[in-house]
Amino acid sequence: YITNNLRMTGGVGLNCLFIKRLWLVMKTMSRPWTPAFLILLITVPASFVEQVAIYYMGLVPSGFYLVLENRDIDGFYHQLWVACWWVVAIVLIKSGKSYAAGALYIQWRWNLTEDLHMKYFSNKIYYDLNCLNSAIDNPDMRITQV
Repeated sequence: YITNNLRMTGGVGLNCLFIKRLWLVMKTMSRPWTPAFLILLITVPASFVEQVAIYYMGLVPSGFYLVLENRDIDGFYHQLWVACWWVVAIVLIKSGKSYAAGALYIQWRWNLTEDLHMKYFSNKIYYDLNCLNSAIDNPDMRITQV
């Protein structure tokens, strides 16, 4: 069934129809100045900051090599402090980003469900789907399913 469906639709790929549908969904999920939009504005820069912090954490071992080669005990403790600072920073960034992503999921889910319900209950569509159209069974339950 899937291969026949793919042949009929022209295959899987990134095309204009996909971009158009993605744009419609993103307009629904992230309306400007809603909590979802603000969380998204926090999550995207946090991802960039996380990558910068991981890059600098990757430079720490070379500092340890230099300090150990020179047998510099004060430099070693300084490098150890720098490494601990970067580890704590990365942990805080990752946990904050994970929390924001979870909150974004909940907010997006809320927005999509609300939008679907508004469309479902407008212009007697609920009546048409439940009583006149038997092709879709239990549409209100399908809207709220995970």
